[in-house]
Amino acid sequence: MVSRLFQVKILVPNSTAGMIIGKAGNYIKYIKEESGAYVQISQKAKDHAITERCITVIGDEGQARKACGLILTKIFEDPLSNTCPNLSYADVVGPVPNYVSVWNVRPTRVEDTPVC
Repeated sequence: MVSRLFQVKILVPNSTAGMIIGKAGNYIKYIKEESGAYVQISQKAKDHAITERCITVIGDEGQARKACGLILTKIFEDPLSNTCPNLSYADVVGPVPNYVSVWNVRPTRVEDTPVC
């Protein structure tokens, strides 16, 4: 049986992205090795008005869940994780409302994702 690949995108502030990357890239390397998922973080924008970065996770369900769990651990550790000015989480309580949506919404299948 062939495993379905899932894609999850998580938007985080630059400070959180730095924590997820870790010193010399050690934490993101750990996430990739531990989960087996493909994990990529977008480059820091040259436009200083854009203060967020996108983390893309691709893998089968188990890999994606493991990688997202490790990423969420770092998000919870960053006191600035709820400071993305381009997002509105009105009516949501907690420092990282993304956590609920990651596990309650089925991730997008890679084959269903349009190529830009």
